[in-house]
Amino acid sequence: MDYNKSTEIIRLREFGRNIQQMVDYLLTLDDREKRSGMAQEVVRIMACLTPSQKETPENSEKLWDQLYQISDYQLDIDSPFPKPDKKEVKPNPTERMPYIRQHPKYRQYGVNVESMIKAGLEMTDPEEQKALFSLTANIMKHMIKGGDKDAYVEVTVKNHLREMVGNKLLFELESIEFSKVQPVGPKAVNPVNKNNKNFFQKKKPFGNFNRSQGNTGGGGNGGGYRKGGFGKPGGPGGNNNNNNNRPKRPRV
Repeated sequence: MDYNKSTEIIRLREFGRNIQQMVDYLLTLDDREKRSGMAQEVVRIMACLTPSQKETPENSEKLWDQLYQISDYQLDIDSPFPKPDKKEVKPNPTERMPYIRQHPKYRQYGVNVESMIKAGLEMTDPEEQKALFSLTANIMKHMIKGGDKDAYVEVTVKNHLREMVGNKLLFELESIEFSKVQPVGPKAVNPVNKNNKNFFQKKKPFGNFNRSQGNTGGGGNGGGYRKGGFGKPGGPGGNNNNNNNRPKRPRV
């Protein structure tokens, strides 16, 4: 049984090992015409493995180039496109891209805040520097407000700025003005004024009066709910026989 670790490395993983074994079999054929015909079938199978690519001349040429790449540019066939030169093909990168690692002094603010502070220290105009540091301080305030809501954020931000800039500012750090942070979530809703006397006052129920028992025009056993109605004797729609079963008029 063959294991992948003991076999040859796949040159193009998107087509798999079976396509590579087909291409390796093409290299063993001596008949050029037969080899070219089977190469067209291999390209057709490769096109089926990539259904997202449309049948265009550019995609067809790309498939033939990939066929040559799988064979390590050793395949000699009659193809509709010229054989690419191995020297002109850019090899795959073997080295990994270096990852930039930065370690800010206060990680809760991130690298962008430190970049803003460095850019502000290079300014020569005090007004512009103050405007930039005011913006930076408000950004820092919002970042702390989301993580620690019980901290004195404005005092904390000024202390952190003082440690990060030292005595390099062209203005007084205490003159920075902070904007008000709008509460987020349930606190953003206006609270109910419980001092209002009508807040705890319960509404009087209308009663168990069922309007389906009668109509406003009078008549019937249910009685009307106009003035003088509700089943009272002499009222419109009243009936003296069913006075006890009719609901009473609610008091307003």
